[in-house]
Amino acid sequence: MAGPLTDREERVLLELGKVTQAEIDRMRVNDLPTNWRLMCQMVVRDEDLVIEYGDV
Repeated sequence: MAGPLTDREERVLLELGKVTQAEIDRMRVNDLPTNWRLMCQMVVRDEDLVIEYGDV
């Protein structure tokens, strides 16, 4: 996946309930990827993607 979440991306994903603040803190400390990204921030390489459109 791409690099770490941007501040705006974190805020949007928190508002949507896709990640918790604890998950974001853990990602920052351990430099781990997240299961969620905003599509505009995704760097696509050789990997499978699932794109879902829901009620937002």
